[in-house]
Amino acid sequence: MSKLWAFIGVAAAIGTGYILGKKLMEENPELVSDVKENCTEKFRTASEYCADAVKTGSEKLSKNITKIVETGKEKGSDFAKKAKSATTEFKDELNGLKEKIVSSGKGAEVDFYDEEEEEIFAPEDEFAEEVLEEPEEGSEAL
Repeated sequence: MSKLWAFIGVAAAIGTGYILGKKLMEENPELVSDVKENCTEKFRTASEYCADAVKTGSEKLSKNITKIVETGKEKGSDFAKKAKSATTEFKDELNGLKEKIVSSGKGAEVDFYDEEEEEIFAPEDEFAEEVLEEPEEGSEAL
């Protein structure tokens, strides 16, 4: 309810100001034209000042952006050079390790047989005498 009364109060104040302003303009047309000319001149001066300020500000902004972009390009190229040198060093190190492994593998003898396999296929087991078991007396196998 209080919002409604506030809205009505604001509307009444605006309406009263409009009516009083209209009566003042009808009674003093010269005053209104002087104020209008003065305001127009001030507005023109302010807009020119704002246009100059905007132009100067945009020039400064474009210079700063150009400077930032150039700095970014320089730093980016430095970073790319560092990354390239690091990867080259890493590749060289890997190739060195690979050569060491290959060269050490060529010189070493590799025994593919385990001791367990040698025991299983020992030649003395080949001609071992076979022991036959005889069934016990009274068993069903007889």
